[in-house]
Amino acid sequence: MTPPSDGRHRDASAYLAAHEFPPGLVEAILRTKTAFAHRYWVVDNSGSMALLDGKRVEDERPRGGKPRMVSCSRYEEVREIVHFHAHLAALLGCPTTFAFLNHPHKDHSGAQDFAVASKADLPALLDAAAAHPYDGDPICARVRSVAEAIGAREAELRASGQRVAVVIVTDGLPSDGNLAKELEHFGKLPATVVVRLCCDDRAVVRFWNHLDHTLETVHLNVLDDLHAEAHEVAEHNPFITYGAPLHRLREWGVHEKVVDVIDERPLAADEICTLCSVLFGQAAAKGLPAANVSADAFVDAVVALQRASPAPHDMLHAGTRAWIDGESLRKYLHGRYTLGEDGKLRDADAKACVVQ
Repeated sequence: MTPPSDGRHRDASAYLAAHEFPPGLVEAILRTKTAFAHRYWVVDNSGSMALLDGKRVEDERPRGGKPRMVSCSRYEEVREIVHFHAHLAALLGCPTTFAFLNHPHKDHSGAQDFAVASKADLPALLDAAAAHPYDGDPICARVRSVAEAIGAREAELRASGQRVAVVIVTDGLPSDGNLAKELEHFGKLPATVVVRLCCDDRAVVRFWNHLDHTLETVHLNVLDDLHAEAHEVAEHNPFITYGAPLHRLREWGVHEKVVDVIDERPLAADEICTLCSVLFGQAAAKGLPAANVSADAFVDAVVALQRASPAPHDMLHAGTRAWIDGESLRKYLHGRYTLGEDGKLRDADAKACVVQ
């Protein structure tokens, strides 16, 4: 589905380009305007968000430095996430509801939920996000209300072939019930759920990862902070630079199968081709040579393909690094695959050729 070209798409594209999104990721974001009818953000502003084990990106380039991860409160990390995605939703014109767990103001003045579909909607939301976090984690009640809202539109959504993105930004465990039971409702609805964790608490991480693995009917993806995700990606696919735009794409609710597994297992050669399409665009990646015929020709073509795209900042090392590091990819392919008698690369752990 190709998104129509209009002023909002131009504004959103410029915004994403300013944040160094490569062409493919920009295309993926723009496609979501028609793929998703609505977005719900459940924003945790409980008292534990004041703890100081959060992380955010500080861009020192305007002052001659480099982007770097800095320590902050959990809620400062939340604010950074909300600011980015609220501006994107406003520019792209994507109907989005930001629902805070607790009323942003202790005196309960003003709203608790904020609808964003244009730049005029931003001041009220950003003012609410600037308030200090407090109170408990009534996540179940908020998740239930979102599921009910989606359920009320289920027939309309299925008729149009659209989905709803639900993003839960949290640092804790629910204080008001059985969250697994509430999340199960999304498995029966045209909904995609993303959980963005903003803490280093191992018990919290284990809790959400357990839900991710056990709620098989729910389209659920659990994300850690940028630095932690970059570490996991490097462990399995050392040739990938996990830059901030890729993390923002996943926070936005874009589920590309190949992106969802880069932090879980090594990619096969055909999946690396798919990843190039996601990063640089389907048209640009269409002419890549088959990796199962010549790994070196494939690597050379990938290196050439990404020269026009800005290299992301590598959060694991100083400086920038190409999205797909050529030499690392060459070592990866030659180290993992063996050349069969038919001249095709084969996975050392599988009998079948990984790329047909």
